[in-house]
Amino acid sequence: MGIVALTILAAAAKAQPDFGSIIRSIVISIGVPAAIAAGVARIVADRMAAKTNARYARDLEQVKNEYNRENEQLKNQYNVEIERMRADIGDRRDALNSALNAVSSGYGAAQQRIIEATDTLWSRVLDMRRFASSSLFFYSYLSPDEYQSIFTNPKAKPFFVAIPPDIFTERMSSFQDGLENLRPFLSDDLWLFFTVYYIFLTRVGRKVQQGYAKGQLYSWNLGVDGKIDEGTINALRAALTKEELDVFLKETTAKRVTIENIGVPQRIMSTMDQKILAEIDKLIFGRTLITKSFQERELAQKLLQASLVENASLSVTTAVS
Repeated sequence: MGIVALTILAAAAKAQPDFGSIIRSIVISIGVPAAIAAGVARIVADRMAAKTNARYARDLEQVKNEYNRENEQLKNQYNVEIERMRADIGDRRDALNSALNAVSSGYGAAQQRIIEATDTLWSRVLDMRRFASSSLFFYSYLSPDEYQSIFTNPKAKPFFVAIPPDIFTERMSSFQDGLENLRPFLSDDLWLFFTVYYIFLTRVGRKVQQGYAKGQLYSWNLGVDGKIDEGTINALRAALTKEELDVFLKETTAKRVTIENIGVPQRIMSTMDQKILAEIDKLIFGRTLITKSFQERELAQKLLQASLVENASLSVTTAVS
């Protein structure tokens, strides 16, 4: 009976957390004195609690070990991933540094070539303007209605340097020698402005030399036949804005003599100087170089081509005559 009771007590103790109360109730119900029942209940309860606590401790320790093991695995995985990322970042940093050094080195060398190219171009501009200015001298202080008589005035001849037109054209052409080699280091606009400047000075200066031989100073915007010089106008149209060109033409053809219609060719030269210098600044200091649309560049190229062809035809015709 006692063994069976204890077995029942053990089963009950496993099922319920209040071991002492359950054991006391069972022991008393079978006629065991209360004092003995209380002692037995306390002993059994203590043993069962100890077993339960031991099981809980084992389970807790197992959970802790599992947690530590997983935590260690994650830590190792993270360390491996961090090291891989560090190596990847290091490789990318080295590649980026190498690329930056290459770009910097290449940029520095290219920038030096650009500065040298623009310096050479500007020197040619000054030489070209200095040579042509002697032929364009009378435009600087005469009004258009005074052009007809200046070369017949004996007092004016000492101030003019007569040069055969073909020699003048050949000398002007020499200012372009070697510049094609600098073309890769010059912007499209800068090359355009220089070419227009060259065409303007060559055509107007040659026309002045032709007029001197005939005793007549032609207006800069007219040909030797008295008609509009389309070659010169078209060349300027490629570099000047419509407003700028319209002002120069209006000042030249004004009926009333004012300060505005004196020295128009010199003001055109000054405008071209400013455009060339502004473009050099953009090129050297790395600002935006493309300021014209594709259609505008195409039109400018056509106008320039027409002017160059006409200029070549003019030279051939004069040489034959």
